[in-house]
Amino acid sequence: YPTATTDQFGKVLGTAGEAYRLALAFGGRDGNGSLHNDVQQLYAMRNTPVVTSEFTLVSQSPQAREGHSIVFQPRGDPLSDRMLLFGGRDSSASGTSFYDDVWELKRNDNRYEWTWRRMAPDTTTNGRPSARWGHSAVFVPQDTSMVVYGGREQPGSVTNDVWKLFL
Repeated sequence: YPTATTDQFGKVLGTAGEAYRLALAFGGRDGNGSLHNDVQQLYAMRNTPVVTSEFTLVSQSPQAREGHSIVFQPRGDPLSDRMLLFGGRDSSASGTSFYDDVWELKRNDNRYEWTWRRMAPDTTTNGRPSARWGHSAVFVPQDTSMVVYGGREQPGSVTNDVWKLFL
């Protein structure tokens, strides 16, 4: 199997499903402990090794982070070929930042370029989840939403709440 260009841990992987055989990985740390905000794509074709590569981003990426969640909207949906990212943290020598932001990474028309866009989920009914890391998330195709569960909030408290973000 091919390996990434550097040792990495804490990356979060979102998969597009078996039919598409594409996964995208974002964030995490390298072997020196530095946080990253790069994206790597992994292709797994039947009876062949996994192929990893970086690809062209034509926009500003979210801040480097770890402990975030990623869901991939399955291909064939009206807003196909997109990955959604929520939350996470950046802990460094200067302190720790916790995030409650939502980002979309969407494939452009030429299929080789991707664009990040900060999302504004509809929070008029139930508000929004607090900034957190170490949570879980799933994509709900019936209403194009992302369900976020649990995690750790800023002072280190653990939460067991559930939020639905309509995107």
